[in-house]
Amino acid sequence: MATDSAQARFLQQLMGKYHCFIEEMFNDLVKSAGELLPNFGSVLAADAKALHSFSNRQSGKKADGRCAIKAYQGINADGTLQFGYQLRLTADSKYELPVHYQSTAVN
Repeated sequence: MATDSAQARFLQQLMGKYHCFIEEMFNDLVKSAGELLPNFGSVLAADAKALHSFSNRQSGKKADGRCAIKAYQGINADGTLQFGYQLRLTADSKYELPVHYQSTAVN
């Protein structure tokens, strides 16, 4: 199993260079599922999940501007800060397949 930092670097390079291809593949697969599966997309469920950002050192690289800090006041009793991204996912409830996704900054 690759380390967390190795996985993070791989995903960063993959999404940075090939994001448009991955988006196109996802959309093509959703379209194909809609053609092959009866009533695909007729019953949907949506949810969001925090994707935490981790760093074990200071980086000299400029931030990409999408990550932000948000204080969860009143939600976390200890007043902790969370930073990173949030994955918003919409899925077909019957087939349990994703229909749409979006990654946003936590703020």
